[in-house]
Amino acid sequence: MDIIRWMQDPELVVRLQTYFGIEKIDGDEDHTQQPKTCRGGYNTRSSVQGHQAETGNLTCSIDGSNTPSSSSGSSSMISSSSGSKLYQRIIGMQMVGGSEVAHESTQKPSFIIRNKFWFWLFSFASLTGDEIFYTLFFTTWQWNVDGAVMRRVMIVWMITMYIGQALKDLLQIPRPLSPPVVRVDSKWVLEYGLPSTHAAVSLALPSTLLICSYDRYQMSWPLYAVAVVLWSVTVSTSRVYLGMHTLLDLVCGQLLAGVLLLVLVPMVDVLDSILLQHPSSPLVLFGLTVAMVAAYPATATWNPARGDTAVILGVGCGNLMGSWLNYQTGVIAPPPRLGGIPLSRYPIIWPGLAMCGLTLLRTAFGLSLLLLIRHIVRSVAMRGLCAIMQVEVEDYLDYNRTETKKKRAGKDHTSTAVSRVQHCFIECGYKLLTYISIGFFITALGPACFRLIGIERSTYST
Repeated sequence: MDIIRWMQDPELVVRLQTYFGIEKIDGDEDHTQQPKTCRGGYNTRSSVQGHQAETGNLTCSIDGSNTPSSSSGSSSMISSSSGSKLYQRIIGMQMVGGSEVAHESTQKPSFIIRNKFWFWLFSFASLTGDEIFYTLFFTTWQWNVDGAVMRRVMIVWMITMYIGQALKDLLQIPRPLSPPVVRVDSKWVLEYGLPSTHAAVSLALPSTLLICSYDRYQMSWPLYAVAVVLWSVTVSTSRVYLGMHTLLDLVCGQLLAGVLLLVLVPMVDVLDSILLQHPSSPLVLFGLTVAMVAAYPATATWNPARGDTAVILGVGCGNLMGSWLNYQTGVIAPPPRLGGIPLSRYPIIWPGLAMCGLTLLRTAFGLSLLLLIRHIVRSVAMRGLCAIMQVEVEDYLDYNRTETKKKRAGKDHTSTAVSRVQHCFIECGYKLLTYISIGFFITALGPACFRLIGIERSTYST
């Protein structure tokens, strides 16, 4: 138990943040004197401004008071007028209706980034858990590299994320307390902390990618294995650096991924074959996806985890549906095997100038269509579900905004315009429909458009 308490100690997070160059400014003068707001969303505060001019460091404030240097202009700033909430959220514990919820501390310490390299490295590493990264990764791999490997990675990713997200809301273990931890990034702060799904996916996704690629391609695995380890360590460390997880969260996330890899990887080929070949696969996939969203653990207070999980399951469901259609129509075919072992492995083809040009063209054209489909389906689905539940769209959107504000302040939601059941049905429903459409486009409609205009990947059918 001592080791668990030690790994969950927020002071351990503080020590790591200090080691990588985050310095908290605790002076009382900084917090009692309100800064004057200037144009461009910046604030001036002479004490911090003078300190920054001397050091040339990246100066930030959790209350949104990011201070540009007036003398040399050598210091890099984080503008906070549009993103101050990313730095405002401070975790604490408050008992409301018998459940633990987060509330905002009244203390808002500023902090200085002493080492910009670590700041940008870990900030970008943390983005690997965001929608934009997954969109770029899955579309790039499907359209330009290997759809067969991508399907297997998708299966493992879906299951890992679902179990990780569900465990968070079952265990309801909060993120590290701030203060003393500096909350550099608080995008997912309304969700619970253990296990870290960033840590779990940082191991599960590249490991599955390596194992499945090694089964299909002529490649030397040691170099790629080192890359997997570096990737996982960097992403996991970024979550502690940014103040979002304790060491215990990371260890539990990695252990979860390790167990799931041991269970899923040996059977992923069998699952892939069944999902491609069974005539009822789309119906089973859709029904199972809806059931998993419905069975997701309920919490006493609202948080975005269920909706995020619906996004993950929707993308996976649509992706596998599109792959099933491709297989049934002969667009793709499995490689020849003997006793479950491929007869030969493909050589890795490094792209030339023409291939790079087609890759960029497919990506740009495909993402443009994907964004259009996302906008149309999201709008239609949200309005349709609001009509079914007899709720005004503006009331639903206002519920989202109000819930977030109330949750950040540690208060209960009081609006009666939209009930929690109505909100849950609309949120999960429109996200499922939107992202099923996106997943289906990535594997079926997008490549069909590429074939139509003659820019399809030549090895797409393998």
